[in-house]
Amino acid sequence: MKILRLAQSRTLLWAHERGSDVPFEVSKVVHQQLQPRCPTAPRCPGEPATAPGKGGLWLDPHERPKGSCAYSFGTRGECLRTRNQLALEGALFRPSELVLTRRLLEALGFRVVEEAIDTTVAEPRILDAHGPIGPRHQVRLLRSPSAGQIVLVRRLPAAQPRREPLMTVLPAGSNT
Repeated sequence: MKILRLAQSRTLLWAHERGSDVPFEVSKVVHQQLQPRCPTAPRCPGEPATAPGKGGLWLDPHERPKGSCAYSFGTRGECLRTRNQLALEGALFRPSELVLTRRLLEALGFRVVEEAIDTTVAEPRILDAHGPIGPRHQVRLLRSPSAGQIVLVRRLPAAQPRREPLMTVLPAGSNT
């Protein structure tokens, strides 16, 4: 068991639904700006959203920020890691929010498992709620009495391909 200092103690919940092997990852919805002094980060204010010839979401993590930003990052990768860490800290449950949120999920029929997460590691974890959500994801929103709005996300397994029958049964008298 890993012991975390109370200031760093944040918890992710896993909600297991009866009859399903795939649990929901449960986290809080983050409403605040992740870097309020630089809301356009990891791009600097006034910088275009897309670079010529590159997709809109891709940024070179080794590239230096352009222009004057409110934060001093040596590379865009440092800015991205900081935003990821702030998003993770904002989405995980504090000890004071954990009990009532757990009770809510259990009252709804879920079996709940807690996972303590250290948010001070060099490469913070990316939650499913912060990644791309596609057609194979199931998402539910609930309101927790202590944590505000929470999101339950799980990735559904890929559909199994249909198997063709090995033998076809023909109606009586139609033997060819």
